[in-house]
Amino acid sequence: MNYEKPDRAIPACTRLLRTKPDFLSTTYMHRGSAYFTKQDYDRALADLNEAIRLGRREFFVYGGRGLAHLQKNEYDQAIADFTEVIRLDPPRDRLAEYHGLRGDAYKAKRDYDRAIADYTQAIQLAPDAQTFHDRGIAYGMRGVVRENERDWDLAIVDHNKAIELDPRVAKNFVDRGLAYSNYKKDYGRAIADFSRAIEIAPRFVDAYFHRADAYYGSGRAARGLPDIERALQMKPKDANAIELRALILEKLGRKEEAIADFRAALTLNPSLTMSKEGLKRLGVER
Repeated sequence: MNYEKPDRAIPACTRLLRTKPDFLSTTYMHRGSAYFTKQDYDRALADLNEAIRLGRREFFVYGGRGLAHLQKNEYDQAIADFTEVIRLDPPRDRLAEYHGLRGDAYKAKRDYDRAIADYTQAIQLAPDAQTFHDRGIAYGMRGVVRENERDWDLAIVDHNKAIELDPRVAKNFVDRGLAYSNYKKDYGRAIADFSRAIEIAPRFVDAYFHRADAYYGSGRAARGLPDIERALQMKPKDANAIELRALILEKLGRKEEAIADFRAALTLNPSLTMSKEGLKRLGVER
């Protein structure tokens, strides 16, 4: 769906729509693809709808429209388009891709059973690190909903496979670390994964945040303070990071600094429950 020079393609297609009526469906398809590249998803959808109405029924046209719906969080429409792509039976690698994309849409709808089924089909067709990672996320989310430890174990198995297939991706280590810390409370393995992510991507702010949180959760708040300070250097207005620093400072007995951070976090996000509770514990009003 991506055009290297969409700003040139769009006016060229617009001229063709006026001068070459025999090629309307193809021109709408190309202009819709160019709009998609510019992240103008409404115009992309309008053109791809017209291309399909005029007879372009190839799998990649439905796939492009599905991608535009997915970008707009229109998950039911995306699922319908990806289902049509799958029905059209594209080449094996593309079939795997669209099962994965439909899995993404189902996951966004919190329909984890269908998401896992699609990711599994994609893996059977063309296994890759990203799909194992995505299925691992879906297993973890389903485990939270069902409070099912078996799903959490399956999530870690998939994250292991994603890392085996591509050990250069820092996010894979962060997400496995989150599975260890959030689901298994295995803070040692979690910290090791967050540390590896930082080695791969030294400016990956999430890795610093989550390592700080794991240190805090494991009772080593002081070890987490440098990490959360580093995260806030990179994202100084992150309310969740400010709240975590407040919790660490409270644990270290630095009451006034903790109060200031709880208040700052609530200024940025008034719904932060832990900050409200922190101020109450410390005996002050917001």
